[in-house]
Amino acid sequence: MAKQLELNFDENVPTFIEWFTAVNVEHHKYGEKPYTISEGVKVYKKLVKSDFFKMQSNIWNSKNENRR
Repeated sequence: MAKQLELNFDENVPTFIEWFTAVNVEHHKYGEKPYTISEGVKVYKKLVKSDFFKMQSNIWNSKNENRR
């Protein structure tokens, strides 16, 4: 199942591992409880399904704009 989540069909969508790592670093930085893998999977799926990464200005969108 984890391999399937790592497939990246759109450059603006981070892989699950990229997103999960970045979010948990931020949570740790601000003293928040990090996501478990199962919590992260649920949140990530919701974000992808809602097109969050395509609609929001975020670090993954800005990385791709810098490549062009």
